Amino acid sequence: MDCIHSVWKQCKMQEKKLYVLDNELPPEPAQDFANEDWEYYQSHIDDNEQVTCVMLASMSPELQRQHETMNAREMFLHLQELFGAQSRVERFETARALFQCRMAPGTSVEIHVLQMIGYIEKLGQLGYDLNLELSIDLVLQSLTSSFSQFIMNFHMNKKEMSLAELLNMLKTAEGCLKKESSSILVVGSSSSKNKGKTSKKKNKNKNQKASAKVAKPTGGVKKKNDKGTCFHCGIAGH
Repeated sequence: MDCIHSVWKQCKMQEKKLYVLDNELPPEPAQDFANEDWEYYQSHIDDNEQVTCVMLASMSPELQRQHETMNAREMFLHLQELFGAQSRVERFETARALFQCRMAPGTSVEIHVLQMIGYIEKLGQLGYDLNLELSIDLVLQSLTSSFSQFIMNFHMNKKEMSLAELLNMLKTAEGCLKKESSSILVVGSSSSKNKGKTSKKKNKNKNQKASAKVAKPTGGVKKKNDKGTCFHCGIAGH
């Protein structure tokens, strides 16, 4: 599969000449044909040779040996026969991964969107290009609920942009969301500390009041009698 992807990638660099993959080589015109016919024929032959060279240069040595006598269209059809079934399975797996992709809470929006762009580009390499609007819709619907305000503003403004521009906007929005979250945490922490200090102060005042209410002894301190009980009469103190 890597081979056919490489071949297709190199061919797309010759985009204006890709018509040779869809059209048979024209027959050589007769000598009495108009110059326009000869120019078209020669142009097709030249383009076919360039695309053929590009395709062969993208192949492994073994595949080069198999295709060295073929023109560009013949090579393209043969590669589809060799790898078409694998390409179908890979397209299915890639499409499923793309349409089921959801951003997990706490993950970076940059990593998530780059992953989705990778799936979209891979489908294009497999011959199934998604249009830009659908690609953007897939990215937006995959985001977490924290981006709901961003999505609403995006649809209200109806701004056209590329996937790269959307990614940059989402990174900016993520930064703002993190700042807001940090501010809320700081305010909440300060409120908890103030409540704790107030509670401690109240408890301290209560304890002080309770201590003040403890009754003081009224009869004074009784002194111990140094003299014991009289041995004779039984009365203490004499």
